[in-house]
Amino acid sequence: MQKISFFFFFFFGVVISNYGQKNEAFCAELEALSQTVAELHYQAKPIEDSLSAAVFSLFLENLDEDKRLFNQEQIANFKEKDYLKLDDYIKNNDCRFLNTYILQLEKSIAHAKQSLEKLREQPLDFSGTLKLKFSPENKHHYSKNEATQTTYWKKRISYELITNLTEEDSLLSSVKKTLAEEQHERKNKLIDQQLCLLEETSNQFGGLQKFVEKQFLNAFAHYQDPHTTYLDRSDKVSFETHIASNQATFGIYTTKNNDGEIEIAQIIPGSSAFKNNKLEEGDILKKLFSKNDELVVSCVSNREVVNFMNNEDHQETTFRVKKKNGPITNVKLTKTVIKVEENSTRGYLLQHNDQQVGYLKIPGFYTDLESPNGLGVANDVAKEIFKLQQEKIEGLILDLRNNGGGSMKEAITLSGMFIDKGPISIVKTHKGNISTLRDPYRGKVFEKPVLILVNQFSASASELFAGAMQDYHRAIIVGSPTYGKSTVQSIFPLDQNDELGFSKITIQKFYGINGSTHQFKGIQPDIVLPSVYDNLKRGERYLPYALASDSVEIQLEPKKLAAIPTLPLQKNSKQRVSANKSFDTIQKLREVFTNEYLEKETEYALTVENIFNDISAFQKLINQLNEVKTENASYQVKNTSSTNNLLIFNPDDKELNEKITKSIAEDIYIEEAYFILTDFINN
Repeated sequence: MQKISFFFFFFFGVVISNYGQKNEAFCAELEALSQTVAELHYQAKPIEDSLSAAVFSLFLENLDEDKRLFNQEQIANFKEKDYLKLDDYIKNNDCRFLNTYILQLEKSIAHAKQSLEKLREQPLDFSGTLKLKFSPENKHHYSKNEATQTTYWKKRISYELITNLTEEDSLLSSVKKTLAEEQHERKNKLIDQQLCLLEETSNQFGGLQKFVEKQFLNAFAHYQDPHTTYLDRSDKVSFETHIASNQATFGIYTTKNNDGEIEIAQIIPGSSAFKNNKLEEGDILKKLFSKNDELVVSCVSNREVVNFMNNEDHQETTFRVKKKNGPITNVKLTKTVIKVEENSTRGYLLQHNDQQVGYLKIPGFYTDLESPNGLGVANDVAKEIFKLQQEKIEGLILDLRNNGGGSMKEAITLSGMFIDKGPISIVKTHKGNISTLRDPYRGKVFEKPVLILVNQFSASASELFAGAMQDYHRAIIVGSPTYGKSTVQSIFPLDQNDELGFSKITIQKFYGINGSTHQFKGIQPDIVLPSVYDNLKRGERYLPYALASDSVEIQLEPKKLAAIPTLPLQKNSKQRVSANKSFDTIQKLREVFTNEYLEKETEYALTVENIFNDISAFQKLINQLNEVKTENASYQVKNTSSTNNLLIFNPDDKELNEKITKSIAEDIYIEEAYFILTDFINN
């Protein structure tokens, strides 16, 4: 017994020693991040007790977001040891504190795996003895101790088992029959999936230590504001890809299926994978290897797969896949530069009788990152507007819903296309310097009436553009209040050789031409339309440590157009919305969604019937939401002549185009936008 105890001590002593040796790299990253933030952040916060308390809470949330791994006893020990000492550790460049969290997380994952393995031979209890408790996200809590954590996993597997069966069959009797016949097999499959998810936590970012280090770096960054983050090289490439107009890619989108496998979800037309013709949607990835680097695709997150494919060093990669029809094969692909599919826009015509208006969906403010004068979304929109004007449109709908922003340069350029000249935005730096950003070009691309659709997920550059158009009285803003992000970020290396990683840092705030900001509060539409997300607490004002709203003095007086007479437009829209069955359904479902799911706080016995009824009700709600659409559109959705000519030679694009035109015709928000715009044009 004494010998075993000595071995136990020696083993963990070695682990701690190894972690300590590796902490030097983390200390260098943390020191560099702290210095970079202090020098460049718009409103850097001092390293003191308030930082320690905040970073402590953010760090624990990052490590265990769902509160399923740590328990209250562990949290109490962490708090007693480090709650107000993290600032001292940072100042003294002492990173040994991290070892405790690495070891405790390792222990918690091991305990979770042990609890799950024990469930394999235990029958699940659906008698009602166990209780399921549901509470809003902000009221989730840690289990009391390891014993209650074991019970948690038993409840989770039970709940997911009945959930899966209910999603497969809508009859309770069938669910009970399948449960009786296949409980053991299906339970083990769910256990395997949970074990895989635990492995993902251990393996992502290159191992558990790297995972913990990265979560602390991001906790430190997010305390400055929600959009300041630490980035490793893969994060940086992914972020740049998100806002790029062109991308070097294999042309493969992947997703994690219900069995926990990574499968090919989409192959981009014109890409390397498309031209190779050996991969298909639905193929399962087994392994990726490039040069001396490889990724075994087992119990890994989809993010890791995407990062491997995006890696700049992986220009040529072999994909080992299990084909849909069974065999395993290797396919070697080389990256090619293509236009990022989701970062593109195409104009459509909404026609009723002889009256036509244009419609353009702007998915993001993408740009050409290879050149400071490169062409991005503003240039694409200008081309599409030219095509639409050839069709004699009388107005234009620009759809910015779910547009999370992107390049500020593109937003400024796009704004300038709708005004002759003048200021577009005012920016303020961390040093208090204020400057006015002006329309870079004289003249307008489009002079007729414009309507802009926005929602709760329209943010950043979207708000800059929509705000400028509203301030100039150049467009009618319709939809829901926007996200409320009026800050500017830039990426900086943490050292000269890029070995310590990067940081995306908030360096500026931007303001409207009136000197006010949409930061925190968002843009208020001229005409508000009901949304199922109205009660969803998403937006800048709900994020911890978001920068406050303020104002600056105007340096250049704008020459505004005459105010748009919105009152009669509001009145007509309100009457139509009140009489519209689809909008009535939206408002009713919003209340159910809020009360029964967003703010749900209830407890019921863990029985097959109770879970079945709960999941069935939720499925019904989702189905009702998906069925909300325009029954008979008041207009035809048509392509421009230019688009029709292109589709003749591209059958794949033609199929996608048909889906898009159908979705536009069925969208109740686009239909109401059409009514509002034509009201304005005709009156």
